[in-house]
Amino acid sequence: MSNPLSKPAGIDVTGGPAPVGLDAVVPFSVDALEARGRAVLLGDALDAVLARHDYPEPVARLLGEMVVLTVLLGTSLKFSGKFIVQAQTDGPVSLLVVDFVTPDRIRGYARFDADAVGAAVATGPRTCWAKARWR
Repeated sequence: MSNPLSKPAGIDVTGGPAPVGLDAVVPFSVDALEARGRAVLLGDALDAVLARHDYPEPVARLLGEMVVLTVLLGTSLKFSGKFIVQAQTDGPVSLLVVDFVTPDRIRGYARFDADAVGAAVATGPRTCWAKARWR
């Protein structure tokens, strides 16, 4: 079996505007509301992570959400190195792992039981995250 973590894909974290199809994290502020935040545009980088494995749509969606969360958190921290988000469950998707390596690398992996994912989709979305343990 090959290494379950895919080769990293690049993300532009310069904060400048990004054309459609590129990947960027763009800080923003709304002065009137005294609010600040970050917007994430992931196209090619997320596609590269998901294309390396043949994930069913619900698993790809979960992993995609975890990638976006990891990029948001990883780019907001002032550090140099690797930021890892991992979730384990006893449900159909038993493991999600996403690595963000500063300044611009991301990779991810999901472990799942295809039959259990199919059964969970048939019975409803609440069954996919039974008893999650975040690390």
